[in-house]
Amino acid sequence: MKPINRLKIFLDYANISFHSFEKINELSNGYIKKQLLNSGSIGSNIIEKIKINFPTLSIVWLLTGEGNMLLFESKKGIIKESEFKEEQKLYFSTIDLKNEFKEKIDEIKKELNNLQTIVQKIFDMQ
Repeated sequence: MKPINRLKIFLDYANISFHSFEKINELSNGYIKKQLLNSGSIGSNIIEKIKINFPTLSIVWLLTGEGNMLLFESKKGIIKESEFKEEQKLYFSTIDLKNEFKEKIDEIKKELNNLQTIVQKIFDMQ
């Protein structure tokens, strides 16, 4: 079975139309149907878009058929097409927030190290 066939299985499972999938991934109309009819392949640029827009879909499963189709399910179940963009925004804003926290923690650690050095110097002077 080719990745395009597994993609159809995922779309059927998630109740996502070809048109909606194509629109979400900025593909031309009829792309999926054409690839299915011609037993075509899915390009790496499209795989990248799928990974971003469909975080629940296992790319390993899509490409090889190995493992589970879904990496995880959202609290609402599989993410439906109307929720993709909101889920994506939340996902990326969470990553941004995590990175901001990490940077702030690193700054605080440096500041703490500087203060410890100052305190040690003061004790050494006594």
